Amino acid sequence: MTEKPAASVTFAPTTAPSATAAPAPAAANGAGNNGNGGSSRHRGRNRHRGNHVPSSTSNSSNSSSSSYKGDIPGMNGHVFQVYSESSDPKQFSETCNALQQYVEINMSHSGDMALLFSEFKTPTLPRPRKEPTDGLDADELEVELAVWKNKIKKFGERCDTLEDNLRATYNAIWGQCSVAMRNKLKSLPDFKTKDYERDCAWILNSIKGIAQRFEGTRVVNLAIADAIAAFYNFRQGPNVSVPDFYQEFCTKLEIVEHYTKDQPIVTTLFKTSQTQ
Repeated sequence: MTEKPAASVTFAPTTAPSATAAPAPAAANGAGNNGNGGSSRHRGRNRHRGNHVPSSTSNSSNSSSSSYKGDIPGMNGHVFQVYSESSDPKQFSETCNALQQYVEINMSHSGDMALLFSEFKTPTLPRPRKEPTDGLDADELEVELAVWKNKIKKFGERCDTLEDNLRATYNAIWGQCSVAMRNKLKSLPDFKTKDYERDCAWILNSIKGIAQRFEGTRVVNLAIADAIAAFYNFRQGPNVSVPDFYQEFCTKLEIVEHYTKDQPIVTTLFKTSQTQ
């Protein structure tokens, strides 16, 4: 894959979560903050110069949800909204597709982010494997050692880039959330911690649940029952294409699987019925 220049993003500094403190307000030129408690090797590096991507602690000035286009021009108006603002079942998946395209165009080593968009999980990089050196003479051993050191160096650079890309992607996601969606996210019990960590997988899964009227509105058990019923009763409409039907089908399935993972009885019954 041809390397492209890393996304140019200015990050707002974050502060460690506490029982009473809200997430820190956005501030310009937040160089050196890694969104990870300061433990990363990025400390002190001013990588994040250029176009500002709004922090998750700031709200958009847009008051009209119907005309809301988000804060990232490269997203071409694709936004994350709550169900009352947009009941389009394809909104979440289409916005995720636009987000993936934005990442691929603007971030280097964008292929390392693939797991985030395919499975909504935090991507990691496999460590390079050192080849055995048994039977090598002195010259061959020297070459192998040089190759190994180069692999380790490139691995470290890719890890740095992945951390930068994840933080930039989190801020891009937040910038495309409507005010109502942001308020829903802020009401979630683990928001402060996840926002501080810039957890992309968490925010995408949470947005998916909110868009499906799952998060922050009803008793969890009733919501699970409704989600399972919606999945089993889902049918292809007369004017719905097969790709669109399949995409929405997968979204409903992911919702059920995501929110029943800590409900062993429900999960067992659901998976048993799937195999029948």
